[in-house]
Amino acid sequence: FFLFDKNTALAQGIGEVLNPVTLGVTAWFLIIFPGFSISTSWAYSNYKLLTNKLKNIRISNSITDFKFITALLKNDLEDVVIPQYPEIQRLKLELVRAGASGSLMSGSGSAVFGIFPDEKHAQKALSLLSLPAPQRAFIVRSL
Repeated sequence: FFLFDKNTALAQGIGEVLNPVTLGVTAWFLIIFPGFSISTSWAYSNYKLLTNKLKNIRISNSITDFKFITALLKNDLEDVVIPQYPEIQRLKLELVRAGASGSLMSGSGSAVFGIFPDEKHAQKALSLLSLPAPQRAFIVRSL
């Protein structure tokens, strides 16, 4: 997320420790709103944090490799949300089939995004998707 004068930040702890992160690469995101909302409180109240599932991931304060960004794509809340909202998984798979380097649910949902190395690939993926109303898609660039 973006807190430091239009720069990105890495949140640690329970979100209270913020450190600036420099992204030396530009990524493009194709974000899909699936046409429904998911209650954040429902997602978190159904999430069971198991200490043996915790992974210690170290993230550099300067990211210059696009593949490193895609390797970090993980959202534990998908384990709670996808069984109740299988459309999330379907959209993730569609994005990858359309050329995304990776795909993930955003936060507690319901938006899903695919990550691309450039705008051309994101635009091509969008042209391959068939999104019925009320689904909507947006293409954005990282800061």
